[in-house]
Amino acid sequence: MHTLTPSQGQGQGAASVLIGIAANSSFENALSEGRFREDLFYRLNVLRITVPPLRERGNDPEILARHFTEEITREIGISEKRLRPDAIKVLQKHDWPGNVRELKNVLQQAIVMSEGPDIRAEHLSIFDRDRVARQSA
Repeated sequence: MHTLTPSQGQGQGAASVLIGIAANSSFENALSEGRFREDLFYRLNVLRITVPPLRERGNDPEILARHFTEEITREIGISEKRLRPDAIKVLQKHDWPGNVRELKNVLQQAIVMSEGPDIRAEHLSIFDRDRVARQSA
């Protein structure tokens, strides 16, 4: 617990602060390359949680896709949409270089672009890219 004095105003207040930091590169590399201060690294490096990329997380793309589909339809006020098996198959096979953010963006676009209650593979913006990549491999 720390005591804080506001820059404007009177009195003091107490605060308990927890800082979370996310990065897509190694702090150790940044430290050794002189791009990150050593003292700051040791202050912040109290508890490290490493989350593997989405492509390495088994059924997570399907689970997250179902969650985001429900969340997005509720937020924009439309009837719930269902992910069809062909769409789920495409979601599971994609590499997800943009991780969860990319997944959510793909679903937002599919929800808006699809007519009716179903989201099929052809509604996914990644469908054509993945099919072309597989054909040229």
